[in-house]
Amino acid sequence: MRSSLATYSGVRPAELERVLLMLAFSVLAVGGIVITGQLLGRSLFLSSVPAESIPLRFIVPPLVLVGTIALYTRLSHHIRKSRLILLTLAAMLCGVLCARWMLGTAARETLGFLLGLFTFFEVAAGLTMILFWTLASDIFTSREAKRLFPLISGGSALSNVAFGVFLVRGATTMQPENLTWIIAVSVALSILIVIRLMTRYRLATEHRVGFAEPAPIAGWAQGVREVFGSPLMRVVAAIVIVVALVGNLADYQLDLALKSNYAGDTQAMVRLLALVRLGAGILAVILQFFVASWLMGRFGILPVLLMLPLAVAFGSTAIVLTGGALWAVTIPRAADFSLKYTVHDSAFNLLYMPLPAALRSRAKAVVDGMIKPLLVCGLGLTFLAIARLDGADLVLWSWPILALVALWIWLLARGAREYVRALARSLLMRRLDLGCAVLDLSDETSTKVLVAALEQTDSLRILHTISLLRESSERDWSERMVPLTESVAP
Repeated sequence: MRSSLATYSGVRPAELERVLLMLAFSVLAVGGIVITGQLLGRSLFLSSVPAESIPLRFIVPPLVLVGTIALYTRLSHHIRKSRLILLTLAAMLCGVLCARWMLGTAARETLGFLLGLFTFFEVAAGLTMILFWTLASDIFTSREAKRLFPLISGGSALSNVAFGVFLVRGATTMQPENLTWIIAVSVALSILIVIRLMTRYRLATEHRVGFAEPAPIAGWAQGVREVFGSPLMRVVAAIVIVVALVGNLADYQLDLALKSNYAGDTQAMVRLLALVRLGAGILAVILQFFVASWLMGRFGILPVLLMLPLAVAFGSTAIVLTGGALWAVTIPRAADFSLKYTVHDSAFNLLYMPLPAALRSRAKAVVDGMIKPLLVCGLGLTFLAIARLDGADLVLWSWPILALVALWIWLLARGAREYVRALARSLLMRRLDLGCAVLDLSDETSTKVLVAALEQTDSLRILHTISLLRESSERDWSERMVPLTESVAP
């Protein structure tokens, strides 16, 4: 069995236990904590609060999440990382049990509690994924990560299917508040997995956090200048912002549709959201394991990146044509679940590759840690103002989404061009370093740039390109290597 796994999955016998444990952690984290928690918090919130209060969920959670991550980062400098991960999961478990107790009291019907519960599950989801990738970066070397991270991340696609089936069936027989037990068991099992990994495998770096540390307040202005000083980074940052705006606008449309169609029926809301997750999860599994790498290698970056905005545009157009039919409103969110975390993220992360590692870290900290939360909060305030004035027609929100999608497509086309230029410049200056990266350069767009680099006369540039091919690509380059042996350069 070990030999077969090594042959078909790339997992070596010595890595098998770590991979299986991280796969189990991935399924529990994504399915049991992220999906179940967000689905429960959203359903309870929408079924009990008035429609004009829905925008509050776009304002409070981003601010709390940013503050929580900042606190986690500060504590990581004073508490050993393995202990901090366990303490965070233990606090999460206590919070889930406390939430289950309060759901049996009169607080269940209050806006403050429901908003706090929704916020808690959003923060738990964000922290869980940070803990997961922090742990993964410590128990696997960079070379192992390049082979195994795509397989491990496939656990998130599988969990969409597994927990989607479970939640669809359980929604008709189980009271929504009892889903907290599923979350609690998932957190508890995650704690046992982490303890097993920490006791059996020595962590690579006990004091290094596994994600980009937010820049200090005094350095925000300098960080923004650094990020937006690169043409490619300006385009990438703009795309991230547009994707965030489109996602939250589509999410608000779905909230309004759920509130309109199900009102106080929490079970029906849970069932529908679980069905959306299940359908998107099946498509995500197919894309993740059978289609993503072929699409990237065959068509390059741009066609793959266009799949998500085109799917969102199709859903928004259907909303306009049908007057806001529920099935049409679910399309943009289903596309986000199935495409964003599979083919889209794989292709989009390639755009960061030609940038220096320090700039990549700074860019993600500035954009994800400062700009996105402020924009989402601003969007929530806009929702709140319009809802308090004269209500909100969910169909009308499709027009700004379609406008943003058009901008998104234009930015992607420009980003693909800037990527080629930046990659060529990085090869020219021999500064591209994949030592700490999990990505590869086997897509069609990158291949064309690498072929051009091999045809240059600069020996050092050719040697640098060959070293990148050896580290980052599974493609057979023999046909391109043979002519180089006839070169007069030693």
